Amino acid sequence: MFSLPANVSREEIDQLEQEIFTHPAWHGHLLGIDCEDLLRGKPTFSYLLRTGEAKFHYYLSYVMEAPFIYKHQPFTIAFQDAARGWGYRNTCPHWASHLKDLIPLIIHQPKEQCLPIVRAEHVCR
Repeated sequence: MFSLPANVSREEIDQLEQEIFTHPAWHGHLLGIDCEDLLRGKPTFSYLLRTGEAKFHYYLSYVMEAPFIYKHQPFTIAFQDAARGWGYRNTCPHWASHLKDLIPLIIHQPKEQCLPIVRAEHVCR
């Protein structure tokens, strides 16, 4: 699928990581069961971002159908040929250069329909 080649600079990786770590829907380390507690009662296409099981792997968890059908789609920092960005696989690989463009691809909705669940500490800023 996607790989992290040895010739990728730490700076390129840091830029991509900062894109997710500063996203309003970023919730960091959160178990799937705890994630579903946060999704419960939210409108369809509400989502949050969280860590995955490995380095550079993450989850976009979202409400597929309110009130109780959720999906947890894994995705990763992706380097495919000369392209850098974000990737996920759903039958076949999908890729976007920016996280903001990947989210609607995963949810299969226009950007305007994708509703971030903001982490409490982002609200306080």
